[in-house]
Amino acid sequence: MLRDIEQVKEAFKILKECEYERLLITLDFEFGKDYKLSLEMLRELPNCKVGIATNRILKPKEYHHLNVLTRLRPDFILCRNLGSFQYLSEKCDIPLKGDFSLNVANSQTANYLMSKGFQTLASSYDLNAKQLENLLENTDAGRIEVNIHQYMPSFHMEHCVYAAFMSEGSSFKDC
Repeated sequence: MLRDIEQVKEAFKILKECEYERLLITLDFEFGKDYKLSLEMLRELPNCKVGIATNRILKPKEYHHLNVLTRLRPDFILCRNLGSFQYLSEKCDIPLKGDFSLNVANSQTANYLMSKGFQTLASSYDLNAKQLENLLENTDAGRIEVNIHQYMPSFHMEHCVYAAFMSEGSSFKDC
């Protein structure tokens, strides 16, 4: 997962000198800038598929960002919520992958979501080894992505809890 254009440029320099069988890269840029240039650059790499992540929060009727993603025609879209998945599955033919934020913690959830059209799903971060083993044994394990190491994501929102309850701040601007 690359988070800005500078990471893309650095990864491109390194990867063009490497040998690999297959490479999947997901772009997750703040404010959605620089996607087009990044897609063009990374597609020069052999055997590289490039996807783009949706926003974590989708408010009703706020589909502009999703429409931008579909126009860019990435190789896949990482859906971070079911609203994005529903909208995109009705509007485009781009493969859709499920993010860890869908909290796929058991095979019933995984099998249900895959039956609805997810190409792959990331397992929940909350699983211990036995729970992950059970998930993989009772679903199509080849369609489950397991994160081995990941920084836990911070959750940002318009309302700043810190500003509201622990400081003199009043909004995300002075959080």
